[in-house]
Amino acid sequence: MTDDPSLLVNLYAERAILGAILLDNSLLLGVTNKLRPEHFSLDSHRRIFRHCLDMQQAGTAIDPLMLTEVLNRSKELEAVGGVAYVGSLTDGLTSRLARLLNIEEYAAIVRDKALSRAIIHACESAIAATRMQDEAGTNYLEYLERDLLALREDAGDGQMLHGADFFRELMAEIEKKRQSPDAIHGLETGIASLDKLTGGIEESEIWIVGGRPGSGKTALAVQGTVVNCKSAKRVGVFSLEMKGRQFMRRVAAQVAKIPGFKLKFPQLLDAQELELLTRTEEFIRRNWSLWVDESSCLTTTQLISRAIVAAKRHKLDLLVIDHLGKMRGQGRNIEERSSDVVDAVTQFAKDYCRVLALSQLARPNDHNICERPNMTELRGSGMIEANAHTVLLVHRGRDRQTKQLTGEDEIIIDKQREGEPGIEPVTFDKDLLLFRPREMRRG
Repeated sequence: MTDDPSLLVNLYAERAILGAILLDNSLLLGVTNKLRPEHFSLDSHRRIFRHCLDMQQAGTAIDPLMLTEVLNRSKELEAVGGVAYVGSLTDGLTSRLARLLNIEEYAAIVRDKALSRAIIHACESAIAATRMQDEAGTNYLEYLERDLLALREDAGDGQMLHGADFFRELMAEIEKKRQSPDAIHGLETGIASLDKLTGGIEESEIWIVGGRPGSGKTALAVQGTVVNCKSAKRVGVFSLEMKGRQFMRRVAAQVAKIPGFKLKFPQLLDAQELELLTRTEEFIRRNWSLWVDESSCLTTTQLISRAIVAAKRHKLDLLVIDHLGKMRGQGRNIEERSSDVVDAVTQFAKDYCRVLALSQLARPNDHNICERPNMTELRGSGMIEANAHTVLLVHRGRDRQTKQLTGEDEIIIDKQREGEPGIEPVTFDKDLLLFRPREMRRG
């Protein structure tokens, strides 16, 4: 480890980039999507690069003479070292040599040095603030996580590629699906008939499962967790509403085929069922990649930071969040807070792994408790509707006279970005805490 500040800058790379641009303006196009003025370590280089970008935007030729004139008009010429320094940037370079330089590699070096400086600055700021002890330690940790998460996002090398490059990926995907036309190519939900209608949860997708309190939305999430773990998929769960053991109680009911009420009141279990539970634990520990975080009321930054670590460490295929309403988003009102949460989760799904997130529906009054819910009843429904690839709503059928559950339940596909909405008839198994397909009544 070293404290040598010279290791955090590369002035040769910065000068080479600026000199090459002055000799061949076309080279600027190769770095505009990688570099910003603030990535340069010297103020003089930041000023020069910013003016090069402005001149490119204005259609002005960028050469030492024109750049000197622009800097002089903005009264910045002396600040960058004068005419002599601007001219020195091309020393030892010719137009031909500038084109031979791998300017994009130089840009990567400059950007990496800038990232290193920013990381150090964020950590030093966190240390200084923590020493003041004006707030709880967890607050300082959250501030540092937020700053580092912003740096992680900024470190991405976004660039535009030719459309044909993505078309190759599309054709490969089509060919793969044609080879097994009856297969479900996305991750399963645990309800085969539902998977046939939706194709399963595909890469980069975020699915929302909405339901009124007590409707069984968590049961559906557990069902999806179980079926994917059985298929050797790697699943992470943020159980924000219930303890980890409560989540696993539901898993145990579905896997061991032991009624959930017996697991809640274990004095009802017989010796055979206890032995079965022991074998189930051994099987899960040995064969499943299932990871559960039982922390409650996490901020958006805290959850996404932990999710990124989990996705990389465990190579997750699916992340389950139960539920979005328990995340603390930033904002002055529920719309802004919901937007903060949904935007962050959507970006995570795109960058790391699929997301199955639960969301609460507004509690119905006595008059519409029998009516099917719709997407507008979701909290933050506007952002969810805009970002989710698929929205499933859990509806428990009730008799209109007695208001009692009838078993004629439904999974409503209220939104499917690449498919049609629909209704999948199911019935809830209250013993094993899962949904089963149901034949629709005819006539």
